[in-house]
Amino acid sequence: MREERVLAEVERKKILQEQINTADCGVYPQNYKLIIQQYILDSLKDARSAQLRFIDNPRKTYFEDKHNGKLSTGETVFCWIVSVNVNAKNSFGTYTGFQTWQFYIRDGKIINVFIIS
Repeated sequence: MREERVLAEVERKKILQEQINTADCGVYPQNYKLIIQQYILDSLKDARSAQLRFIDNPRKTYFEDKHNGKLSTGETVFCWIVSVNVNAKNSFGTYTGFQTWQFYIRDGKIINVFIIS
């Protein structure tokens, strides 16, 4: 029984990866660094002190359109993802340590951001 579930999950991931590879994720974000830097400038209190380390180049991905833990449309959104380590000062003027931010970009705009650590 457990083996069947594992095999089913492997097959589901394989199908999903094939969908991602062929999906329309919008235009490749050539200027992704500028897009992300502008987002940081607009979002943080002391954005000029922010230290950014780009982990990777844009790659195709998807996310489920959710809002407050509930599906807003249930739609799967295909887009580009870029992971960046961000270190910024808090309101006390102290660096908080690097956190990994994931930026989801479609057609030159950030459509979602997750801070994962």
